[in-house]
Amino acid sequence: MSKPIFIALSACLCLTGCQLFQKSPAWEKVVHTRIPITPNADVSMNYAQNLRRELHADGIESKVVTYQFRFRAPLRDDETLQRSAVIYRDNTNAKYPWWLKDETSNRPVWLPNADIATQVRFYIGHDVEILSPERDDKEILPPRHHQKKHAVSPKKKHRKKKR
Repeated sequence: MSKPIFIALSACLCLTGCQLFQKSPAWEKVVHTRIPITPNADVSMNYAQNLRRELHADGIESKVVTYQFRFRAPLRDDETLQRSAVIYRDNTNAKYPWWLKDETSNRPVWLPNADIATQVRFYIGHDVEILSPERDDKEILPPRHHQKKHAVSPKKKHRKKKR
C-alpha cells in the first residue's frame, strides 16, 4: 500500500471515530493496574489474585485459573510448569467477551468462547491441566446464543404420480 493512501485511510478512520482506536474500561483497568510483586512468593498466583481483586472491585466478572503444562526445555527432558492467570469478561463486544491476563503479558489476550481448559490451551499453545479455578464463584461459561424461534409454515404435500 502506498504512503499517501495509508495516510489518507488513517486520517479518515481517526476523524470518523472508528471503534478500532477506542479501548473499553475493562481493558484500561487491566492494562493500567499496577500489581506489586511480593518476593519469595508464587509470582503468577500473587499477580492473578491481586488483579482479580481489582477487577472485582470494579464489578468486572473474572476468575483466577491455575494450570500446568509440560514442555521440552533446552538441554533437558520434559518439564512441568505451573502458572496462574486471570480470565475476565469484557462486555464491550459481545462476539469477543473473554480475555486472559497474566504477569508476563503486556496486553490482555483474546480467548475463544469455550470451556476454561480450551481457552487456556489456546493461550499457551500446549495441552494444559486445569488445577484450580476458584470454587467460590460461579463457573465462567461461554455466553449462550439465543436462537430466534421462527414460525413453521405448513408445507404443501406433494403426491407422487403413479405410472
